Amino acid sequence: MEQRAVIKFLEDDKKSGRSILIRTPDMIEKVCDFVANDRNASLKMMEEALNISRDTIRTILHKDLGKTKVCAKFVPHTLRSDQKSARINYSAAATSLRGKKGIIKWGQVGFLVAHCESEVKIKKTT
Repeated sequence: MEQRAVIKFLEDDKKSGRSILIRTPDMIEKVCDFVANDRNASLKMMEEALNISRDTIRTILHKDLGKTKVCAKFVPHTLRSDQKSARINYSAAATSLRGKKGIIKWGQVGFLVAHCESEVKIKKTT
């Protein structure tokens, strides 16, 4: 057999379609460290920082590390005193309106809109 033929058989042709996901222990360790340092990091941030494809990162997070997406919204854990008092005022206003068997909707910022039977009441809560 000629050497040209052997080389021809050893090289694969380019294939179209989705690339194969390769996960190495080194990649898993990098993703684990990244998540440990920044729990709110997005897949896009990890992709840019680690130079690993988004699908591979997603697979590592779900299958290898057992992580799941719980909530994508910002949840404040500590409120300032003015935020606490505003929340108490909103809750008190909502509770008093709920006692009148009305439907409570949040209107523009700082207003509660209560639909009590046939009339509409707007209360400024600030």
